[in-house]
Amino acid sequence: MIKQFVDAEKCKHTYCKDCVYIPERPLGLEVFYVTPVQYRLLEFLIQDLMDKEIGNRMHISPRTVKNHLTAIRKVVGKNRVGLSVLFVSGQIKIKGK
Repeated sequence: MIKQFVDAEKCKHTYCKDCVYIPERPLGLEVFYVTPVQYRLLEFLIQDLMDKEIGNRMHISPRTVKNHLTAIRKVVGKNRVGLSVLFVSGQIKIKGK
């Protein structure tokens, strides 16, 4: 099927993938930088682990896990799910790399 690319305002469909070109990854996405420890914590977060499980794997207390997540959320402005999405999409990187 050949897609017809039309102006989004002219298309009567909402986010119609057959008519309107919607880039998969918009240009200019913001990248957030975290410490190596916070990055490792996010690797466990995307596995859907709870704070206690993350703490056990990282050999830190669940309270420290919560403190790290709070610090990251203050910078990024997202909840756990939002952090996971940003992490998987490559928008969260280690400081200095």
